[in-house]
Amino acid sequence: MEDKYGKNGDPSGSHPDFPNKGDGPRQKEPVEKKETRRPQIMRPAQKTAQSPRQPSGPSLTERFRRLVLDTPIEVLIGGVLVGALAGGVAYDHEASKKGSIPVAFSEIGKTKMRFARQDKKVPPLTLFYSTLNDSVMQVFEASNLAYANGQGSDEAFASELEAKISYRKRYNSITEYAQDMPIYARDALASVAVLEQAQKDIRPAINALGKAWDEHHRNVYKTVYETKRECDTDGKNCRNVTTSREEYDYTVHTYNYDEDHGKRAARLLEDFIQKYPHLRIDEQLIFAGEVHENNRQAMSQSRQNTDEGQEISEDQYVDFANVWATGSNYFSLMPKVKDGHAGVNKVTPQWSAASVSANNYYRYRTYSRSDSGPKEFQIAEAALDYAASMAKNINKITTGIHYAGTALPELSQKITRYVSSVQSIGQDDPEELREEIMDMAKKLYSENYAKGFDVYPSKWGMVLLWTVLGTLAGGGAGFGVDRYIDKNRDKFRSGFKP
Repeated sequence: MEDKYGKNGDPSGSHPDFPNKGDGPRQKEPVEKKETRRPQIMRPAQKTAQSPRQPSGPSLTERFRRLVLDTPIEVLIGGVLVGALAGGVAYDHEASKKGSIPVAFSEIGKTKMRFARQDKKVPPLTLFYSTLNDSVMQVFEASNLAYANGQGSDEAFASELEAKISYRKRYNSITEYAQDMPIYARDALASVAVLEQAQKDIRPAINALGKAWDEHHRNVYKTVYETKRECDTDGKNCRNVTTSREEYDYTVHTYNYDEDHGKRAARLLEDFIQKYPHLRIDEQLIFAGEVHENNRQAMSQSRQNTDEGQEISEDQYVDFANVWATGSNYFSLMPKVKDGHAGVNKVTPQWSAASVSANNYYRYRTYSRSDSGPKEFQIAEAALDYAASMAKNINKITTGIHYAGTALPELSQKITRYVSSVQSIGQDDPEELREEIMDMAKKLYSENYAKGFDVYPSKWGMVLLWTVLGTLAGGGAGFGVDRYIDKNRDKFRSGFKP
């Protein structure tokens, strides 16, 4: 019987390990002898004096030493260190000025009492400029006191401002001034109404004069050749070398005259001087004659960081108290308005004649880049300059008054919101509101007092300037050190050993 492996127990019947009968004796195959390895026993490494551990590279100190010896790193180090030091000192100096905004009140209270005793009203321009001055000065004083007494914190500033917006029996608050300002601004604009109307009437003439002439200037260059004899370092192999360069030769000036615009400008100017033979306002600003003690203290405290050690004289106190007037746009710009108007009156007859005699086209060359142009062109330019100057200065006066009429009430509202937000009553961001308050107060002042105090005492551009200068100076010193090291490189490498 066959088993499961087939015949003779071999499934295939011919497996080499199971030979069939009759196949003869089986040959043993060679057995490959396997190599036996003994397991290695790991032993802890023993420290010996004969095999010290080798470093992977130069030390940090050695790397820095090589950096100094082999590169101009001294220039960078000197520039960075001295520049950072100079910039830091400059920043601290400018930051200390935040609490030093110049303050001076107008003494308008005494002026009102003096006029009341005479049963008179204070002139509108005096009332406007003095009230606006005292309003923003209260903000500046609050800021100065906050830096002097509370390191400029929001709590200190809000506390000072709260006193400025609260009702006070002796002094007007910012809130009261803000309520009256729209009326004061309206009355002030009525006082300068002739200026505002004159500005509107001169604008068409300015536009016509600007279109009456068109000028063009074309610079012409010529090529200049130059021949030089060049030799090698031994003075041999000489040859002539010709080079060229572009050099200025002359300028072609072209002037085109538009007769229609020119004659229209002449008619408009004639109409203007006929309507405004004189351009003046009879109202005078009322100056303060004496200064209250509280005002003196405010002036002194605001200047203690800038005029330290210098006592303010009596005349200076009075001058400071009257800057609201002498520095106002009305007082400082009206002379320029009058000069412009006088110039327009003078040149208008000249342009009336030149607008007819001028040619439509002028073209000529000069050996100068600049040129005054034909006589008719010069007259038109003079008329344009006078009229534009007059209009620009009138605009500064009137726009400042318009701005104050709406901005001061808005400033008062911001102050109220700021105080509430610091006291955790409002929902506004105190830091953002504070910045808006200071920016608006400074803008109100600068828009209405062209020759007033400098209410931007911190000159942050100086920080950048001193940083740059410090960097250059430090870099120069570093360059000197680098040159010295280069000359003594071998000594530095050997540690100055002989």
